[in-house]
Amino acid sequence: MVEFASAIIGPIFECLIVPVKKHLGYLFLSRKHVTDLGDGMKQLEGESVDVENHQDRNNINTLEIPARVPGWLKEVAKIKRDAETISRNEYRCFNMKARYQMGRNAWKTTQEIERLLQERREISWTDAQKPLGRVYTRRASTPAPSSGGIGDDFKSRDTTFKDALKFLQQDQNIQVIALCGMGGVGKTMMMEQLKKVVEDKKMFHWIVKVVIGKEPNPLSIQQAVAENLGDPLIETTKATRADRLQMKFVEILKKAENGILVILDDIWEKVELKDVGLSPLPNGVKLLLTSRYEDICKSVAIESNLDLIILKVNVLEEIEAHKLLCQITGISKVYDPELYQIGGEIVKKCSCLPLAIKLIAATLTSEEKSIWKDRLRCLKKHDLDPSVHEIIKISYDYLKEEEDKEIFLLCGLFPEDANIPIEDLTRYAWGLKLLNGVSTVEDGRNRIKACVRNLKKANLLIDSDYFGCVKMHDLVLAFVLATVSKGDHVSIINHGDMSKWSGVDLSESCKRISLTCRGMCEFPKGFKCQSISLLKLMHGDDSFEFPQGFYENTKNLKVIAYEEMQYPPLPKSLQCSTNLRTLCLHECSFMFDCSSIGDLLNLEVLSFANCGIRELPSTIGKLKKLKLLDLTGCIDLHIDDGVLKNLVKLEELYMKVASTLQKSKLDKKAIRFTDANVDELVWCSKNLIALEIEFQAPLKNMSFTKLERFKICLGCYLREYEDQNKYLFGNTLRLVISSCPDLETLVDGENSGVEVIKFEALKFLSLRGLPKLKSFCNAVDVIELPQLRDLKLKGLAKFTSIYPINKLATTCMSGDPSERQSLFKEKVMIPRLEKLDIDDMENLIEIWPSSEEVDVCMLREIRVMGCDSLVNLFPSNPMSLLHYLQEVTVEDCDSLEVLFNIDFGCVGKIEEVSSCLRTILVCGLRKLREVVRVKGANNSSLIIGGFETLERLKIERCKRFRNVFTPTTTNIDMRALSLLEIDCRKSWRGEINVTSNEEISEVGDAVVFSSKVIHTFHHIRTLHIRHHKRAEGVFEIETPSNREIATTLHNTQRSLLLPYLTDLELSYMECMSHVWRCNWNKFLIPQKQQPEGSSSFHNLANISLHGCNSIKYLFSPLMAKLLSNLKHISISYCDVIEEVVSNRDDEDEVRVVSTSANTSNGFFPHLHKLYLSNLPKLMRVGGGGGSNAIFSNTTTNTSIHHQFKLSQVNDVAWSLCQYFRKIRIHDCQALPYVIPSCVLGQMQKLEKLKIEDCESLAEVFETQGFKINGTSGGTDHNTLVIPTRKNINASQLSTLKKLVIKGCDLLKHVLTCSTLESITQLEKLRIISCKALEVIVKEDNEEQTTISSKVVVFPRIKFIQLRDLPNLTGFFLGKNEFEWPLLDNVMIDACPQMTVFTSGLSITPKLNYIHTEFGKYSLECGLNFPVMGSTLHEIPCSSLDNTNSCATTSEGTRWSFHNLIEIDASENNDVKTIIPSNELSQLQKLEKIRLYDCDLVVNVFEALEGTSSSESQSVVEIPKLTEVDLDCLDRLEYIWKNNPWMVLKFPNLTKLCIRGCESLRHVFGSSMVGSLLQLQEIHISYCKNMEVIVKEEEEERDGKVNEIITMLPQLKSLILIKLPSLKGCYLGNEALSWPSLDTLEIKCCPSIEVFTKAHSATPELQVIDTSFGRCELVKEEGLNSFIINTKQQQGLQF
Repeated sequence: MVEFASAIIGPIFECLIVPVKKHLGYLFLSRKHVTDLGDGMKQLEGESVDVENHQDRNNINTLEIPARVPGWLKEVAKIKRDAETISRNEYRCFNMKARYQMGRNAWKTTQEIERLLQERREISWTDAQKPLGRVYTRRASTPAPSSGGIGDDFKSRDTTFKDALKFLQQDQNIQVIALCGMGGVGKTMMMEQLKKVVEDKKMFHWIVKVVIGKEPNPLSIQQAVAENLGDPLIETTKATRADRLQMKFVEILKKAENGILVILDDIWEKVELKDVGLSPLPNGVKLLLTSRYEDICKSVAIESNLDLIILKVNVLEEIEAHKLLCQITGISKVYDPELYQIGGEIVKKCSCLPLAIKLIAATLTSEEKSIWKDRLRCLKKHDLDPSVHEIIKISYDYLKEEEDKEIFLLCGLFPEDANIPIEDLTRYAWGLKLLNGVSTVEDGRNRIKACVRNLKKANLLIDSDYFGCVKMHDLVLAFVLATVSKGDHVSIINHGDMSKWSGVDLSESCKRISLTCRGMCEFPKGFKCQSISLLKLMHGDDSFEFPQGFYENTKNLKVIAYEEMQYPPLPKSLQCSTNLRTLCLHECSFMFDCSSIGDLLNLEVLSFANCGIRELPSTIGKLKKLKLLDLTGCIDLHIDDGVLKNLVKLEELYMKVASTLQKSKLDKKAIRFTDANVDELVWCSKNLIALEIEFQAPLKNMSFTKLERFKICLGCYLREYEDQNKYLFGNTLRLVISSCPDLETLVDGENSGVEVIKFEALKFLSLRGLPKLKSFCNAVDVIELPQLRDLKLKGLAKFTSIYPINKLATTCMSGDPSERQSLFKEKVMIPRLEKLDIDDMENLIEIWPSSEEVDVCMLREIRVMGCDSLVNLFPSNPMSLLHYLQEVTVEDCDSLEVLFNIDFGCVGKIEEVSSCLRTILVCGLRKLREVVRVKGANNSSLIIGGFETLERLKIERCKRFRNVFTPTTTNIDMRALSLLEIDCRKSWRGEINVTSNEEISEVGDAVVFSSKVIHTFHHIRTLHIRHHKRAEGVFEIETPSNREIATTLHNTQRSLLLPYLTDLELSYMECMSHVWRCNWNKFLIPQKQQPEGSSSFHNLANISLHGCNSIKYLFSPLMAKLLSNLKHISISYCDVIEEVVSNRDDEDEVRVVSTSANTSNGFFPHLHKLYLSNLPKLMRVGGGGGSNAIFSNTTTNTSIHHQFKLSQVNDVAWSLCQYFRKIRIHDCQALPYVIPSCVLGQMQKLEKLKIEDCESLAEVFETQGFKINGTSGGTDHNTLVIPTRKNINASQLSTLKKLVIKGCDLLKHVLTCSTLESITQLEKLRIISCKALEVIVKEDNEEQTTISSKVVVFPRIKFIQLRDLPNLTGFFLGKNEFEWPLLDNVMIDACPQMTVFTSGLSITPKLNYIHTEFGKYSLECGLNFPVMGSTLHEIPCSSLDNTNSCATTSEGTRWSFHNLIEIDASENNDVKTIIPSNELSQLQKLEKIRLYDCDLVVNVFEALEGTSSSESQSVVEIPKLTEVDLDCLDRLEYIWKNNPWMVLKFPNLTKLCIRGCESLRHVFGSSMVGSLLQLQEIHISYCKNMEVIVKEEEEERDGKVNEIITMLPQLKSLILIKLPSLKGCYLGNEALSWPSLDTLEIKCCPSIEVFTKAHSATPELQVIDTSFGRCELVKEEGLNSFIINTKQQQGLQF
């Protein structure tokens, strides 16, 4: 039995004792385990050191490292940390648990050490060379495009970078990504950034990068690829090496799941992918290319049939380029402002090219300002850095076609940053014979386009903002200028300052000249350039002169181009008859005789675009070789008979004029076609290739067999449809038929035998004023308008629909279909119609059949106006129209009740379509009730589509409008709607006396957005509601759980109400008492559950209330918690509003007020502007917090008063006004103060404060106690007197910059002395019309802080205005001294009690003048002026103070005529005389006079009246007067009136301007002009009674008739405009000389007969600017003869 038991128990005991022994060993052998651990760690550390050293050597030598090594070393580091922890523990004999744990941990760590040592022995090192292309870098967390170098992270390139990174993803189909751009733009830099991000993200397992270069060697490229793959090639032939590489790629791709990226950098020529083993391109391989040439990248992709995307790398934005320069040079705007400014100009001249900036910046680092200026000067002279020059030269040399090079150099003729018209290049190149193998100008134009395209692909030209133009970088232009200055293309190109250009660089070898002549007086004399082939001159004014024989020795001249040259010399046949092929005169506005051009027999291109010619003479018909004639903008042009007929080789004719004219001038200014002209045009039409013409008469018998490009307008003009593609337009035929009262059909198809009428090229059709029109075509049903884009219909009274009704289809409309008349028949085809405009079709009922699907698939815009019978705008299934429709505009259609009447009963199921509808504009629809009406939709969860892209919905002047959609339970997808405007005013056409039963049943208590519909407008951003008479609230808010919201469109944020709304405008809401109507306890609880920064209305930034006369406050303190992004509040003309913020209607406000008070500092972080205007009951702005009773006109509930405890420490009050930066308050008659005392210490944002016309305002910043009356009545028990809290909040106005107070008659002071220390930023102070104001700054009371011993400094104030302050005694009457270091402008008017500015000293180092309403006076004794014998109010400031002249002299007074510098008076209706006669001698300092709108002024300078006994004449000289400007002085009779007793002299008067002086009959007397020796400019306009400029005086009428008198010797400019009574300048008998007059403008002076009665000599006058254009003055003819001949012989009116 014992043996049996032992047999059983023994094995069991052995099984149990083993683990027991193990754990006991941890306890009793713990010291041994720790010792073994130490020994093992020593061995492991030695091994790890060897492995780390081996790894470091391999990294240095780019050798392979076994994959297990990094992980093994990481585990060793962890074991080492664990072992150190164990070894630091103490061996405590009696702490059995600690000994046990230490022994166990030591034993387990020892086992791990043995495992790691065994792994070490198994690691095999091959020390093979590491492949360069394999990716080892770990994945980065973010793909930042920056790569750590200076300035290589440019925001403008983020889009290109991100696009490239996107296309490098393996899930993209694009196989080749090319980065293209001009040299030095940073293509390789971006490639390196992409490579780094791709490596960090491990997007590819292998990245193979190879630099190709300008002279690629296929064997070298193959070797570079092989080295990246880690397998050097031993093969010797190109083909075998390619095969080897292909095998290597395949082998790698079997193991590389993420594929291979191959980068080919700096490609100059086509690379054969098969040479590097990549043809065909294996799956998993992507190519990244960089090159200057797009075509080369395309050829690489096309050769292997690969998908390619080209990404342009452009130059930097100017800000980025400037930043790059600053980073490299180490300058900053703050510490180096001058260098910073120069640097900005340098980067502009570098065209923001990164390489150029880096090269130049490197030479400027640590250099002085003189070096910077010198480098800028060099850049302005187009001196390029040699490295930059070489970059561009390489691109230029690589152009394969010589024509491309020639056109490139031709682009250098244009100024910097110019938009270079391709048409100009075409005409110049044609004239220079640069194009080989082209026979027509159109072929030449196409060749130029090809050249330009090649140059853009080579990045030598860039796109322009204007269609048909290109541009050239400044650096590239500098290269061109350097190139054409030598060699075979010697040219003179100068578009800079020409005033100092002498022409010394003109030489006989010069071939091309391009100059901007602005500032030049004449072209250099002795001009002899026998080799010149092109002459381009621009911007020469009237004074610019050409030397005699200008065209002598220019036999090789082929192209002449004059632009905006007022007086260009026309070449004569004897000078340029042989080679001249192109003559372009553009915008030469004067009228000139061009008949001599007809002798240039080899001319092929002739342009008079926008010139002032009035006649195309018959001699032009002699140009038998002419191929292109451009008459664009030649208004009122007459073409002589025979001209067009004789131009036998004419290919292109441009005759558009409308784009240069106002609509009122179109009819009388268009080209005048005679019958002979029309016949000739018919004759030459058979040869025309390009034609642009506006024609009012029908074109008959035209034969356009060769016409390729045309823009033809019949019955209309091109003005309103003109696009930018001048001369490169697409084919356009426009047809306008208007005002034909008897026309019944457009096309008479009877007996024509045709079945289809097709208008192939018609793009625009307008039919208007055709009351009897019955059909488009009376006999042919099939009408095709395949190109028609724009259809306008107006005044077609017969039609009830536009499109035909299908006779087999049923309709939901009542009425007999046979009575309806449609414009088009059943088989009309208008597949490309984009715009439909319908106006004044009184019988139009519908546009399309109401129940049928229509096919107008391209319609983008529809506009309907004045169609009072229109019932259906769209059919019942409008979805087929919404594919492309973007804008709907409907105005003044009285029968229209709904726009989209979707009736499921008529059309059944409506299919889902993709919609493009963006805008709906509705105005003046007197019956409109909703935009969308849905009928027959039984399923309320059905979502109505078609409006998901709608962005703007505007309803204007629709008084009966109620809802955007009905029923309100309908789910309509308006997810994109961002702007909604609803204006329920009555239409300007009055009201219709129709009231529906539905309208009668509607009762009040309405809200605009009920809880049923508010979620439909979830994404709205701008909401304007006006004249909604019934609405008592705007937003009805319920807890989201109270209403089941459709979830198909609603995301997780859908419970928020209007979270995107930013702008809210409410106007004339007569019944509105609340904006938000809700139960706050229910509403705020779910808001607290939203993420921080997310709540209903949390993006609302702007609130505007206007004319809402039932609302008493805007929002409550609780609502303020939601409006965290509020910026602007504007409230005006709300008659009963008492506060902006109030808690009067929040029953539980008291319960939560303490919690809101403590967070008041976080309210309104973005508040900017508060505007309150015309609020007669406004008592306070209002706020919240512990002192809420101060801000709320609450009831007399005693519990509220108990809550109000000013001494409570945690009970913080806040006012809305403390958060604004700008506050403007106007006409708030009940407002006692603006800023309450409790927040004066918290006004840390206010910058501008403007208060106007607040009659009850006693203080701006409250310091006194005030009363609050309860709303229940005015009895004493409802009145709470709140004392001022003193010494709790120190005034803080440290940010205030501008303070304006006007029209506040109870205000006695503005600031207190204690606030002055905080007003350190004040810059502008204006106090106007405050009747009770005594001082600006009041001294503090005794118990308050005083600064009487301090010097008060206003460090920033620059402007002070004190005006109309009858009780003001001074700015401050305390003893302080004041310093005003920046004050330079002080205006003081009508302050009669003001005796001093400040009692103490005032220091104003920059103040030189005092300004008054009359003008500017010199300041001779400082701002704090002394009183000189009388108080200031006894001294008349000027005669503007009353209707009489000053009775006594003002010499020596503070503001008097003796120190008057300028007179500047406007809108004064009190005086008749500006300067009285007794003050004339005091005007020794007067420099300028400006008078505007002074209605009673009769004369400016009052003449001294004498008596017959006076023996001598008094001469008064005003020596410093230089300018006189008189404007709108209706009663002015004399400016300066001489008489026998006094003569006025103005020896330095240089400029005289007179406008709108209707009673003035002359300007000067003849005896006076002799003293005007310096007068240079006279401008007189809109003086209807002006008869002469200089009036002949009585004593001069017996003078010598033959004597020549010099009149106004320095007068250069005389401008006479709108002087209907003017007869002449001077009508005396004397002959006059005007030696300096070079500018004369006479316009709208129909009564002028002569300039002067006798002869007038004007030696400098060449051109006269008249109402009918600029005219050349023939010197032999004279000015008087010109006026007489023009009026009598030509019948023209001035």
